[in-house]
Amino acid sequence: MKKNRGSIAVLLLLFVSILGAQDFSYKINTSKTTPYLKEGIVLDVVFTQTNPDIVLMFDFDIEKSDAYYFVRTGAREEDEHHNMQAKYSYLLYPLKDGDVEVTFHLVQKETTDENVAYSFSGDRDNVKGLVTTDTPIKLQPLHLMVKKLPQEATLVGDFSLEYKLGVKNVEAFEPVALQVTLKGKGYPPHAKEFFISHEGNVTLFRDKPKQNTFISKEFITTITHYSLALLSEADFTFSMEPIKVFNPKTQMSYSLKIPHQKIVVKKMSKQNLLDTQDIPAPQKSFLDGVSEFSSIVFGYVVVFISGFIGGYFYKEKYQKDLQKTPSLQQQIKSTKTAKELLQILLLNQNERCKVVVAEVEQVVYRQKSLSLSKLKKKALECMK
Repeated sequence: MKKNRGSIAVLLLLFVSILGAQDFSYKINTSKTTPYLKEGIVLDVVFTQTNPDIVLMFDFDIEKSDAYYFVRTGAREEDEHHNMQAKYSYLLYPLKDGDVEVTFHLVQKETTDENVAYSFSGDRDNVKGLVTTDTPIKLQPLHLMVKKLPQEATLVGDFSLEYKLGVKNVEAFEPVALQVTLKGKGYPPHAKEFFISHEGNVTLFRDKPKQNTFISKEFITTITHYSLALLSEADFTFSMEPIKVFNPKTQMSYSLKIPHQKIVVKKMSKQNLLDTQDIPAPQKSFLDGVSEFSSIVFGYVVVFISGFIGGYFYKEKYQKDLQKTPSLQQQIKSTKTAKELLQILLLNQNERCKVVVAEVEQVVYRQKSLSLSKLKKKALECMK
Protein backbone atom coordinates (compact mmCIF):
# COMPACT_ATOMS: atom_id res chain seq x y z
CA MET A 1 0.00 0.00 0.00
CA LYS A 2 2.88 2.38 0.87
CA LYS A 3 4.50 1.60 -2.47
CA ASN A 4 1.27 2.46 -4.27
CA ARG A 5 1.06 5.80 -2.42
CA GLY A 6 4.63 6.61 -3.41
CA SER A 7 3.94 5.75 -7.02
CA ILE A 8 0.83 7.94 -7.01
CA ALA A 9 2.82 10.88 -5.60
CA VAL A 10 5.49 10.53 -8.31
CA LEU A 11 2.85 10.34 -11.05
CA LEU A 12 1.06 13.39 -9.63
CA LEU A 13 4.29 15.43 -9.61
CA LEU A 14 5.02 14.36 -13.18
CA PHE A 15 1.45 15.28 -14.18
CA VAL A 16 1.82 18.74 -12.59
CA SER A 17 5.11 19.33 -14.43
CA ILE A 18 3.53 18.32 -17.75
CA LEU A 19 0.60 20.67 -17.13
CA GLY A 20 3.04 23.52 -16.39
CA ALA A 21 5.01 22.75 -19.52
CA GLN A 22 1.76 22.95 -21.55
CA ASP A 23 1.10 26.48 -20.22
CA PHE A 24 4.51 27.88 -21.22
CA SER A 25 7.73 27.09 -23.03
CA TYR A 26 11.25 27.94 -21.92
CA LYS A 27 14.84 27.87 -23.11
CA ILE A 28 18.20 28.25 -21.39
CA ASN A 29 21.05 29.95 -23.21
CA THR A 30 24.66 29.85 -21.96
CA SER A 31 27.75 31.58 -23.29
CA LYS A 32 29.78 28.42 -22.64
CA THR A 33 29.14 24.87 -21.39
CA THR A 34 32.80 23.85 -20.90
CA PRO A 35 34.28 26.71 -18.84
CA TYR A 36 37.43 26.66 -16.76
CA LEU A 37 37.22 26.59 -12.99
CA LYS A 38 36.03 30.04 -11.75
CA GLU A 39 35.52 31.25 -15.32
CA GLY A 40 32.39 33.37 -15.60
CA ILE A 41 29.60 32.34 -17.99
CA VAL A 42 26.51 34.30 -19.02
CA LEU A 43 23.24 32.42 -18.49
CA ASP A 44 19.84 33.58 -19.84
CA VAL A 45 16.54 31.83 -19.07
CA VAL A 46 13.51 32.85 -21.17
CA PHE A 47 9.86 31.88 -20.45
CA THR A 48 7.01 32.35 -22.97
CA GLN A 49 3.36 31.75 -22.13
CA THR A 50 1.63 29.32 -24.52
CA ASN A 51 -1.81 28.97 -22.86
CA PRO A 52 -3.82 32.18 -23.60
CA ASP A 53 -6.72 31.19 -21.34
CA ILE A 54 -5.04 32.07 -18.04
CA VAL A 55 -3.10 34.89 -16.39
CA LEU A 56 0.39 33.56 -15.79
CA MET A 57 3.36 34.69 -13.65
CA PHE A 58 6.66 33.09 -12.66
CA ASP A 59 8.74 32.85 -9.49
CA PHE A 60 12.17 31.81 -10.79
CA ASP A 61 15.75 31.70 -9.57
CA ILE A 62 18.87 29.52 -9.61
CA GLU A 63 19.17 27.27 -6.57
CA LYS A 64 22.19 27.89 -4.36
CA SER A 65 25.02 25.35 -4.30
CA ASP A 66 28.61 24.98 -3.12
CA ALA A 67 29.50 23.94 -6.67
CA TYR A 68 28.99 27.42 -8.15
CA TYR A 69 28.55 31.12 -7.38
CA PHE A 70 26.04 33.29 -9.22
CA VAL A 71 24.56 36.79 -9.32
CA ARG A 72 21.44 37.93 -11.14
CA THR A 73 22.33 40.68 -13.60
CA GLY A 74 18.87 41.38 -15.02
CA ALA A 75 15.16 40.50 -15.03
CA ARG A 76 12.57 41.61 -17.57
CA GLU A 77 8.87 40.66 -17.58
CA GLU A 78 6.52 41.76 -20.36
CA ASP A 79 2.86 41.00 -19.67
CA GLU A 80 0.60 41.70 -22.60
CA HIS A 81 -2.92 40.32 -22.29
CA HIS A 82 -2.50 36.60 -21.49
CA ASN A 83 0.92 36.60 -23.12
CA MET A 84 3.57 36.65 -20.41
CA GLN A 85 7.22 36.75 -21.48
CA ALA A 86 9.97 36.77 -18.87
CA LYS A 87 13.77 36.81 -19.21
CA TYR A 88 16.23 36.31 -16.34
CA SER A 89 19.99 36.89 -16.78
CA TYR A 90 22.82 35.62 -14.58
CA LEU A 91 26.59 35.51 -14.21
CA LEU A 92 27.68 32.09 -12.95
CA TYR A 93 31.13 30.95 -11.79
CA PRO A 94 31.77 27.19 -11.31
CA LEU A 95 33.75 26.49 -8.13
CA LYS A 96 34.42 22.79 -8.78
CA ASP A 97 35.85 20.99 -11.80
CA GLY A 98 34.19 18.07 -13.54
CA ASP A 99 30.43 17.67 -14.05
CA VAL A 100 28.67 20.56 -12.31
CA GLU A 101 24.88 20.42 -12.14
CA VAL A 102 23.05 23.76 -12.03
CA THR A 103 19.50 23.39 -10.65
CA PHE A 104 16.57 25.80 -10.80
CA HIS A 105 13.66 26.91 -8.64
CA LEU A 106 10.41 27.63 -10.51
CA VAL A 107 6.87 28.19 -9.30
CA GLN A 108 4.10 28.81 -11.84
CA LYS A 109 1.57 31.31 -10.48
CA GLU A 110 -1.80 31.07 -12.22
CA THR A 111 -4.75 33.40 -11.69
CA THR A 112 -7.74 34.96 -13.49
CA ASP A 113 -8.66 38.40 -14.77
CA GLU A 114 -11.30 38.63 -12.03
CA ASN A 115 -8.70 38.03 -9.31
CA VAL A 116 -6.41 40.66 -10.82
CA ALA A 117 -9.26 43.21 -10.95
CA TYR A 118 -10.24 42.37 -7.37
CA SER A 119 -6.67 42.91 -6.09
CA PHE A 120 -6.78 46.47 -7.49
CA SER A 121 -10.25 47.26 -6.15
CA GLY A 122 -9.14 48.25 -2.63
CA ASP A 123 -7.90 51.72 -1.71
CA ARG A 124 -4.58 52.56 -0.12
CA ASP A 125 -5.77 51.53 3.36
CA ASN A 126 -7.50 48.34 2.18
CA VAL A 127 -4.96 46.56 0.02
CA LYS A 128 -6.19 43.18 -1.23
CA GLY A 129 -3.75 40.41 -2.07
CA LEU A 130 -3.69 38.71 -5.45
CA VAL A 131 -5.01 35.16 -5.20
CA THR A 132 -2.98 32.70 -7.27
CA THR A 133 -2.72 28.97 -7.73
CA ASP A 134 0.94 28.09 -7.20
CA THR A 135 2.41 25.04 -8.92
CA PRO A 136 6.08 24.01 -8.42
CA ILE A 137 7.69 23.07 -11.74
CA LYS A 138 10.79 20.92 -11.92
CA LEU A 139 13.05 22.07 -14.75
CA GLN A 140 15.80 19.97 -16.25
CA PRO A 141 19.15 20.87 -14.62
CA LEU A 142 21.95 22.41 -16.66
CA HIS A 143 25.16 20.39 -16.82
CA LEU A 144 28.55 22.10 -17.18
CA MET A 145 31.76 20.22 -17.90
CA VAL A 146 34.22 22.34 -15.95
CA LYS A 147 37.90 22.15 -16.86
CA LYS A 148 40.75 22.29 -14.37
CA LEU A 149 43.12 25.23 -14.50
CA PRO A 150 46.29 24.43 -16.46
CA GLN A 151 48.35 25.87 -13.59
CA GLU A 152 47.58 26.69 -9.98
CA ALA A 153 46.23 30.22 -9.68
CA THR A 154 44.78 32.42 -6.94
CA LEU A 155 42.83 34.67 -9.33
CA VAL A 156 40.94 33.74 -12.49
CA GLY A 157 40.25 36.54 -14.95
CA ASP A 158 42.01 39.68 -16.17
CA PHE A 159 43.69 41.40 -13.18
CA SER A 160 46.40 44.01 -12.67
CA LEU A 161 48.33 45.39 -9.69
CA GLU A 162 49.45 48.96 -9.02
CA TYR A 163 51.49 50.22 -6.08
CA LYS A 164 52.73 53.56 -4.78
CA LEU A 165 55.66 53.74 -2.39
CA GLY A 166 56.60 56.77 -0.30
CA VAL A 167 60.16 58.04 0.07
CA LYS A 168 62.92 55.45 0.16
CA ASN A 169 65.22 57.51 2.41
CA VAL A 170 63.79 58.08 5.88
CA GLU A 171 64.78 58.87 9.46
CA ALA A 172 64.87 56.12 12.07
CA PHE A 173 61.34 54.93 12.97
CA GLU A 174 59.81 57.15 10.28
CA PRO A 175 56.97 55.20 8.58
CA VAL A 176 57.22 54.30 4.89
CA ALA A 177 53.74 54.42 3.30
CA LEU A 178 52.78 51.74 0.78
CA GLN A 179 49.54 51.92 -1.24
CA VAL A 180 48.52 48.85 -3.29
CA THR A 181 45.55 48.57 -5.69
CA LEU A 182 44.35 45.24 -7.11
CA LYS A 183 41.74 45.54 -9.87
CA GLY A 184 40.33 43.40 -12.63
CA LYS A 185 37.45 41.50 -14.22
CA GLY A 186 36.72 37.95 -13.12
CA TYR A 187 35.73 35.83 -10.15
CA PRO A 188 35.59 38.30 -7.23
CA PRO A 189 38.71 37.89 -5.07
CA HIS A 190 38.46 37.91 -1.30
CA ALA A 191 39.86 41.13 0.17
CA LYS A 192 42.35 39.20 2.27
CA GLU A 193 45.82 40.38 3.13
CA PHE A 194 48.69 39.47 0.84
CA PHE A 195 52.05 38.43 2.25
CA ILE A 196 54.88 40.96 2.58
CA SER A 197 58.31 39.47 3.17
CA HIS A 198 61.09 41.64 4.61
CA GLU A 199 64.64 41.48 5.86
CA GLY A 200 65.58 43.37 9.00
CA ASN A 201 63.85 44.43 12.19
CA VAL A 202 60.71 45.87 10.56
CA THR A 203 57.32 46.71 12.07
CA LEU A 204 54.43 46.37 9.62
CA PHE A 205 51.09 48.14 10.03
CA ARG A 206 48.01 47.35 7.90
CA ASP A 207 44.70 49.13 7.44
CA LYS A 208 41.53 47.16 6.66
CA PRO A 209 41.26 46.56 2.86
CA LYS A 210 38.57 48.51 1.00
CA GLN A 211 36.87 46.70 -1.90
CA ASN A 212 34.41 48.04 -4.47
CA THR A 213 32.42 45.70 -6.77
CA PHE A 214 30.71 46.56 -10.06
CA ILE A 215 28.43 44.04 -11.80
CA SER A 216 27.59 44.09 -15.50
CA LYS A 217 25.95 41.52 -17.77
CA GLU A 218 29.22 39.91 -18.87
CA PHE A 219 31.62 40.25 -15.93
CA ILE A 220 32.20 41.42 -12.36
CA THR A 221 34.79 44.17 -11.82
CA THR A 222 36.48 44.52 -8.42
CA ILE A 223 38.86 47.21 -7.14
CA THR A 224 40.59 46.50 -3.82
CA HIS A 225 42.73 49.10 -2.02
CA TYR A 226 45.37 48.17 0.58
CA SER A 227 47.14 50.69 2.86
CA LEU A 228 50.32 49.67 4.70
CA ALA A 229 53.18 51.29 6.60
CA LEU A 230 56.64 49.92 7.41
CA LEU A 231 59.12 51.37 9.90
CA SER A 232 62.51 50.41 11.28
CA GLU A 233 65.58 51.88 12.97
CA ALA A 234 67.97 50.53 10.31
CA ASP A 235 68.09 49.82 6.56
CA PHE A 236 65.71 47.11 5.36
CA THR A 237 64.33 45.47 2.23
CA PHE A 238 60.90 44.06 1.41
CA SER A 239 58.94 42.46 -1.43
CA MET A 240 55.50 40.96 -2.03
CA GLU A 241 54.74 37.30 -2.54
CA PRO A 242 53.58 36.91 -6.19
CA ILE A 243 49.84 36.47 -6.84
CA LYS A 244 49.28 33.89 -9.59
CA VAL A 245 46.59 34.70 -12.19
CA PHE A 246 45.05 32.68 -15.03
CA ASN A 247 43.17 34.45 -17.84
CA PRO A 248 40.71 32.02 -19.52
CA LYS A 249 40.22 34.26 -22.58
CA THR A 250 43.92 34.39 -23.48
CA GLN A 251 44.66 31.06 -21.74
CA MET A 252 47.75 32.72 -20.28
CA SER A 253 49.13 32.49 -16.74
CA TYR A 254 51.07 35.34 -15.13
CA SER A 255 52.06 36.73 -11.72
CA LEU A 256 51.38 40.05 -10.00
CA LYS A 257 54.04 41.30 -7.60
CA ILE A 258 55.92 44.28 -6.17
CA PRO A 259 59.62 44.28 -7.11
CA HIS A 260 62.28 43.99 -4.42
CA GLN A 261 62.50 47.35 -2.58
CA LYS A 262 65.33 48.73 -0.43
CA ILE A 263 64.71 51.42 2.18
CA VAL A 264 67.65 53.46 3.51
CA VAL A 265 67.23 54.56 7.13
CA LYS A 266 69.33 57.36 8.60
CA LYS A 267 70.77 56.19 11.89
CA MET A 268 70.17 58.28 15.00
CA SER A 269 73.31 59.69 16.64
CA LYS A 270 73.76 60.27 20.35
CA GLN A 271 74.18 64.03 19.74
CA ASN A 272 70.54 64.18 18.56
CA LEU A 273 69.21 62.87 21.86
CA LEU A 274 67.64 65.38 24.27
CA ASP A 275 69.63 64.26 27.31
CA THR A 276 73.05 63.02 26.27
CA GLN A 277 74.38 63.03 29.83
CA ASP A 278 72.11 60.12 30.80
CA ILE A 279 73.82 57.54 28.60
CA PRO A 280 74.26 54.54 30.97
CA ALA A 281 77.72 54.43 32.53
CA PRO A 282 79.76 51.20 32.93
CA GLN A 283 78.37 48.81 35.53
CA LYS A 284 79.60 49.52 39.07
CA SER A 285 80.85 46.96 41.56
CA PHE A 286 78.70 45.67 44.41
CA LEU A 287 80.61 47.65 47.06
CA ASP A 288 80.27 50.85 45.06
CA GLY A 289 76.54 50.21 44.83
CA VAL A 290 76.25 49.65 48.61
CA SER A 291 78.21 52.81 49.33
CA GLU A 292 76.14 54.85 46.94
CA PHE A 293 72.89 53.45 48.39
CA SER A 294 74.04 54.27 51.94
CA SER A 295 74.87 57.83 50.91
CA ILE A 296 71.44 58.25 49.34
CA VAL A 297 69.65 56.90 52.43
CA PHE A 298 71.72 59.12 54.72
CA GLY A 299 70.99 62.12 52.56
CA TYR A 300 67.24 61.42 52.67
CA VAL A 301 67.39 61.11 56.49
CA VAL A 302 69.23 64.42 56.85
CA VAL A 303 66.82 66.16 54.50
CA PHE A 304 63.81 64.72 56.36
CA ILE A 305 65.09 65.81 59.80
CA SER A 306 66.07 69.24 58.52
CA GLY A 307 62.70 69.74 56.90
CA PHE A 308 60.83 68.64 60.02
CA ILE A 309 62.82 70.97 62.31
CA GLY A 310 62.66 73.85 59.85
CA GLY A 311 58.91 73.48 59.47
CA TYR A 312 58.42 73.35 63.20
CA PHE A 313 60.48 76.46 64.06
CA TYR A 314 60.04 78.56 60.94
CA LYS A 315 56.47 77.93 59.92
CA GLU A 316 55.60 81.57 59.22
CA LYS A 317 58.78 82.16 57.26
CA TYR A 318 58.18 78.96 55.26
CA GLN A 319 54.70 80.09 54.29
CA LYS A 320 56.01 83.46 53.08
CA ASP A 321 58.70 81.75 51.03
CA LEU A 322 56.10 79.36 49.65
CA GLN A 323 54.13 82.27 48.20
CA LYS A 324 57.28 83.33 46.35
CA THR A 325 57.80 79.82 44.91
CA PRO A 326 57.20 79.67 41.13
CA SER A 327 53.92 78.05 40.05
CA LEU A 328 53.84 74.50 38.70
CA GLN A 329 53.30 75.76 35.15
CA GLN A 330 56.34 78.05 35.48
CA GLN A 331 58.46 75.19 36.79
CA ILE A 332 57.49 73.03 33.81
CA LYS A 333 58.20 75.82 31.33
CA SER A 334 61.62 76.53 32.88
CA THR A 335 62.89 72.93 32.68
CA LYS A 336 65.90 72.49 30.44
CA THR A 337 66.19 68.69 30.41
CA ALA A 338 63.84 65.73 30.31
CA LYS A 339 65.17 64.61 33.70
CA GLU A 340 64.06 67.88 35.34
CA LEU A 341 60.63 67.55 33.75
CA LEU A 342 60.32 63.95 34.99
CA GLN A 343 61.17 65.00 38.57
CA ILE A 344 58.42 67.65 38.57
CA LEU A 345 55.83 65.23 37.17
CA LEU A 346 56.71 62.52 39.68
CA LEU A 347 56.53 64.94 42.60
CA ASN A 348 53.03 66.07 41.67
CA GLN A 349 51.57 62.55 41.07
CA ASN A 350 48.79 63.71 38.73
CA GLU A 351 46.74 60.73 37.43
CA ARG A 352 46.03 62.52 34.15
CA CYS A 353 49.77 62.77 33.41
CA LYS A 354 50.52 59.03 33.36
CA VAL A 355 50.93 58.94 29.57
CA VAL A 356 53.26 61.97 29.60
CA VAL A 357 55.33 60.45 32.44
CA ALA A 358 55.76 57.24 30.43
CA GLU A 359 56.96 59.20 27.38
CA VAL A 360 59.46 61.26 29.44
CA GLU A 361 60.78 58.05 31.05
CA GLN A 362 61.43 56.69 27.54
CA VAL A 363 63.64 59.72 26.89
CA VAL A 364 65.45 59.62 30.26
CA TYR A 365 66.04 55.89 30.61
CA ARG A 366 65.90 54.53 27.05
CA GLN A 367 67.38 57.47 25.13
CA LYS A 368 64.34 57.75 22.88
CA SER A 369 64.39 60.88 20.74
CA LEU A 370 61.35 63.05 21.54
CA SER A 371 60.96 66.82 21.43
CA LEU A 372 61.33 68.39 24.89
CA SER A 373 59.09 71.30 23.89
CA LYS A 374 56.30 68.90 22.86
CA LEU A 375 56.65 66.96 26.11
CA LYS A 376 56.43 70.17 28.13
CA LYS A 377 53.32 71.19 26.18
CA LYS A 378 51.67 67.83 26.95
CA ALA A 379 52.62 68.17 30.62
CA LEU A 380 51.06 71.64 30.84
CA GLU A 381 47.83 70.34 29.26
CA CYS A 382 47.45 67.39 31.64
CA MET A 383 48.15 69.62 34.69
CA LYS A 384 45.18 71.90 33.92
